[in-house]
Amino acid sequence: MSKTIIHLSDLHIKDSQCDEVKYFKKICQIIKNIYKDIADDTLIIITGDIVDGAKKEQFKIVGPLIDLLDQDGLTVWPLPGNHDYAPDGIIGNAKTAKRNRGDLYHSYKFVYTEKYIDEFSKNIIKNRKLNEICNFSYPQILSLNNPKIWLFGLNSTNIEEIDFKGGQGGIGNAQMNFLEEELNKVLTDNSDATILLLLHHHPFKLDNVSDDLWHQLVNGDALMRVIKNKIDVLFFGHENWHFYNKFGKINGIDCGIPHILSCSNTTDAKGRKMTVTSDGLINWKKPEMRGLFGWEIEIENKENIWIKMLQFDLTNNNIIKTEV
Repeated sequence: MSKTIIHLSDLHIKDSQCDEVKYFKKICQIIKNIYKDIADDTLIIITGDIVDGAKKEQFKIVGPLIDLLDQDGLTVWPLPGNHDYAPDGIIGNAKTAKRNRGDLYHSYKFVYTEKYIDEFSKNIIKNRKLNEICNFSYPQILSLNNPKIWLFGLNSTNIEEIDFKGGQGGIGNAQMNFLEEELNKVLTDNSDATILLLLHHHPFKLDNVSDDLWHQLVNGDALMRVIKNKIDVLFFGHENWHFYNKFGKINGIDCGIPHILSCSNTTDAKGRKMTVTSDGLINWKKPEMRGLFGWEIEIENKENIWIKMLQFDLTNNNIIKTEV
């Protein structure tokens, strides 16, 4: 007996006529057709940036699209990204509103208000099958049986006590402490369980010169200390690079995570598949290939986890699967 996880991310729905909407409609139908025979054992996770600018009309467009997936046995678990909670994805505190980025000077009024959270709730979370966990208490925790799997979903746009810049993210102290407590409980009571962690922002620095200014999780080091040697699979999006790190290292440093999956813009035909060296280094300047990407993870137990890269072929209504 096994469970299948499909990882999508960064849909960036802009308006009803954008390419992202056209692509996502086709992707939804393809997923439903391909996975219909194992729908009851398939979970679809979307790791944030579901809309592009937290606009009410964007939420109203994407809600029914996610409904297409969250039926006929399939189950969808959406998590928030910075573009879901603020215009243009710019989240932060007033004191960080002016920053240099390379040769460009940016001045933003940083916004993070309840109205965007409410729109996400009403249009993205409402009526989900996982409604009992899809609330705004994070981490959201889901347990599955046969096989035994525990999933922890984080809100990496949590600004509690965090000083943001641009599209950065952060895990508030309350959320971090609760995650650590619950992880330790699961490890004590379910030592044979497979543990998965989901969030939007990557919790470590990638090889991108602008990464520390606009993209990373500002307290990622603290999160990595909490999860090191405790989880089996880490899922995230945000950077829009598609890669699988199976080497247990990030930039040459042991991270204690056997499987790390970064999902690019699932609805961007120019999504970038990157290569990772055995030291966990990413050649961010040169994509290996481009396309509409996702991931498939089949889990039988902690020792038997199979990862396949998904490339959505909209012309032939098919998925090209590549085992990695």
